[in-house]
Amino acid sequence: SCAISGILFLWSLSMQKTLQIVPIARDKVFDSIEDTVIVVNTNGTVIDFNRKTREIFGISENELISQNLEIFLMTKNIRFNLKDTGLKTESPEICNNGVKSYYAITSLPVEKKHGKLTGYLVVFNNITQAKLAEKTLSESKKKIEGLNRVAYELSMINVDEEVCRKSSISAKEIM
Repeated sequence: SCAISGILFLWSLSMQKTLQIVPIARDKVFDSIEDTVIVVNTNGTVIDFNRKTREIFGISENELISQNLEIFLMTKNIRFNLKDTGLKTESPEICNNGVKSYYAITSLPVEKKHGKLTGYLVVFNNITQAKLAEKTLSESKKKIEGLNRVAYELSMINVDEEVCRKSSISAKEIM
């Protein structure tokens, strides 16, 4: 009876292609994520990454696999410590095909059931819009501060003219 159920199970797997569906679905979900996601082992060696990673760094499908992530990022002028889990590191400007982008990089530990560390999930969250808004706000603040200085100086000129006018009246009255 066990042999028959085993044969039926294997037949259903081969006919229904059940074991093939899970990896395909996983790949589709992983590649549809809009953030850059890189999976590394405890030594920092890249074992997987999504489509967005290839786009941002302009690399081929297997170019990053088996490389040390921290060393790879250093070649891109990005200083990042994989073991600083939970902390966000802001990347310098990353240019790809003439497009400048900024990212907040976070390392998250990947653990087995009993808390044993098996690797890290490194996520690059695109913060370009926030950086551009911050830059625009900073420029606007500088302009407003400049206008405030001009307005203050103009008000001081009016005060000086008023003082001169009143002092000339007082001088005439004294004479």
